[in-house]
Amino acid sequence: MSSAFDAVCHHTLTDRLRSDFGVSGTCLQWIASYLSKRSSSVCVNSTSSVAVTTHFGVPQGSVLGPVLFTAYVAPVSRLIGHTGIDFHQYADDINIYTSLSSSPTDLTHPTLCTRSLQHWLWHNGLLLNPDKSVAALFGTRQRLARPGWPTQFTVSGSDIKMSDHLKILGVTLDSSMTLDSHVTATVRACNFHLLAAAPELFAP
Repeated sequence: MSSAFDAVCHHTLTDRLRSDFGVSGTCLQWIASYLSKRSSSVCVNSTSSVAVTTHFGVPQGSVLGPVLFTAYVAPVSRLIGHTGIDFHQYADDINIYTSLSSSPTDLTHPTLCTRSLQHWLWHNGLLLNPDKSVAALFGTRQRLARPGWPTQFTVSGSDIKMSDHLKILGVTLDSSMTLDSHVTATVRACNFHLLAAAPELFAP
């Protein structure tokens, strides 16, 4: 999603906490107080802009921020479930997945799912971000070598080309699920940090 944490409507969030999660009374008042009358400004060197009261967004970097955002987008799970698509969600990242064994070119359900998701997000002040979206196929090398697999997928009106790998929560998954790409990236990162911490170990 695009700038998802900054686009949360406070009024919608408190209504959702009340209706979907049964939060009421003093507890709901605490959360409303936590969100209300917050202001933000931009500071460059020693110069600051005028502080502006924010009516949208949850504080990023806070303990409650991810929890409140998760509650805000909770209906997404029901929406995706009705389309018959499996999914995994972490904060503002949503991964949908399905089997294409019956017809390699049939993307009806994933397309319906992303379209429904897009409209729900529009209605709730959020946007899907095609630039951050990735589509990938997973299977054996022999199966993926067969013709007929889709070469792209549409998200928010933009065509997303199929990739041979994608990254989920820090883990790089390649199309054949060998984890070679992830292992290579991890080893590269370890070597970088070892070199930075103890360069004498790598001296010729």
